[in-house]
Amino acid sequence: MSLDYSKWDKMVAEMSDDDGEEGEPRRPNVTYLGKPTSVTIGGGESRRTSAPRIEAPSSQENGRQGDIKSTSISLSHNGNSLEKYCWSQDKEEVQLSIWIETGIGAKRVGVVVDKDNKRLDIKVDNKIYLSGELTYDVEVDEDYDGGIEWQLDSVESKRRIAITLKKKCPIQGATLWWSRCFKREEKLDTSKIKDRRKGSKGMREAWEEAHKLFRAKVAKQRPTYIDDDGNIVDVDAKS
Repeated sequence: MSLDYSKWDKMVAEMSDDDGEEGEPRRPNVTYLGKPTSVTIGGGESRRTSAPRIEAPSSQENGRQGDIKSTSISLSHNGNSLEKYCWSQDKEEVQLSIWIETGIGAKRVGVVVDKDNKRLDIKVDNKIYLSGELTYDVEVDEDYDGGIEWQLDSVESKRRIAITLKKKCPIQGATLWWSRCFKREEKLDTSKIKDRRKGSKGMREAWEEAHKLFRAKVAKQRPTYIDDDGNIVDVDAKS
């Protein structure tokens, strides 16, 4: 007869959120049955069964599952895709993906941003792999080596340097949509960015209302000037 493993599945689900003594998730101990074996089931009844061996997913399969999850997010959303790299953006950050050879480790990679001239240098084995002047200013974080956050990972079996660029907007509270990452790129039409259009109507209405109030305030102002003693004089009152 075949065994019903549904009870064990439920047990795993219930235990997966519990912590062990060392803070690690608890996992059930599984004994693999490689040949016909006598198994005692509750009540003392003994049955002979040939249970199939359950193989754990290989590391390659686990990596593939991670790749599928990664590709669910477009790496060029609101941005662009080029031969050696691609980039995406939201209101606050730009995600830059630099494609490199498989097998390159983090110790062989260096990422540095120059806050003075906005130049970004990516090095592999101490040699320039990709370098360019950024179109816009970015926030530099001294807590990160090179002043910028980055990591290595894989997407669809391709190795990449994933760099996070935090936008530096000159106007507080405003959103700056990048038309290009590096100055050598062809400009994008930022008016067609989907995420921008989501709130464009509300922003436009707010701007028009603010402009209307400003014009009304200016219309009510009376002409004045400052005399030699530093006093503000109302022109209409003087006349």
